[in-house]
Amino acid sequence: MEEFVKNNINFEFLCTQESSERIQEIVNIIVDIICTSKEQIKINDEYIPYETVVRRLLKVDADHVLYALDCLDNRSGEISNLKSYLITLLYNINYTMYNHYSSLFERDTGMARSFGYSYYRRYLQSP
Repeated sequence: MEEFVKNNINFEFLCTQESSERIQEIVNIIVDIICTSKEQIKINDEYIPYETVVRRLLKVDADHVLYALDCLDNRSGEISNLKSYLITLLYNINYTMYNHYSSLFERDTGMARSFGYSYYRRYLQSP
């Protein structure tokens, strides 16, 4: 399962962007959840059916992992349970990433259009 998850998130590419230890921790969390025998997974103080959680985690890709690490790096306040925080973040990532980067792009450019993560990354990298 670990190799499947690594392939799914493009592990080798991610290790060129972040430390391999950080990426491996994300892989470990995803694999732990997928391989659990629990029928429900606790996410943000709510129990979610195992199948629903796994379906979402299998959609996590390299951009999602970079976004998760960005959220972790730029958070405000303490995180009392880092693993729970990351599980919740990864579970919700398909529903939050696009809007997050769109709002950053709009804030930084003053443009009232939603472009999303890939456009925002290109904007940050432009001279």
